[in-house]
Amino acid sequence: MYWYVMILTALILIFFIIFITKLSIKVVFVYTQQQQQCLIKIRAWFGMVRYTIDVFSLTEKRINQTKQEDIEEETEQEHLSFSDWLNRIPDLIKIARDIHTMLKAFLRKVKIKQWQWDSQLGTEDAAATGVLIGFAWSLKGAAVGIVTRYMKLKAQPQLQIQPVFQGNIMTTHLECSISFRVFQGVLAGWKIFRYMRKKQSVFLPERADEMYQTEV
Repeated sequence: MYWYVMILTALILIFFIIFITKLSIKVVFVYTQQQQQCLIKIRAWFGMVRYTIDVFSLTEKRINQTKQEDIEEETEQEHLSFSDWLNRIPDLIKIARDIHTMLKAFLRKVKIKQWQWDSQLGTEDAAATGVLIGFAWSLKGAAVGIVTRYMKLKAQPQLQIQPVFQGNIMTTHLECSISFRVFQGVLAGWKIFRYMRKKQSVFLPERADEMYQTEV
């Protein structure tokens, strides 16, 4: 009996430590003519736990896998028609609003520790380059405004745009670091998962037949 109590206490302690653990996530996005890269670096426990996700590589694998699955299930799968989607627009809007509310509550707890965004833009025409630079500053300013509306900004964003007048060029380098507690992310994910399970009938073709039979 004593060993059972010890094991149970140890498990509870482990789960408690995991739940209060702070996750640090760093997003690195690089776009140049020679390199396109998007990395998500996850750290916990003062760097003892590290994991890196190559988004572009993962996305390419998922696309290829999805194409193969679509080919195999093409004859068996039933799809929603355009009119079905139109009939479900009110439900889809409500789902989007509810998920936005749940995400907003979670994002309030997310802290931005670093935000550095450097870009180079230019064309061979000086006037066009000036217009492009102005648009880019507006875009970056809007992005900062939207993000700071939902998250806690703990460091001043470092934004830079360098104009280039000698040729056509577009490069950007973004690094952003955020942190939050594991239990906060788990709780938000669980709420969204439960909500989507309740609303999954909105995305099923059978619902259209049921609605039609009800109206008749």
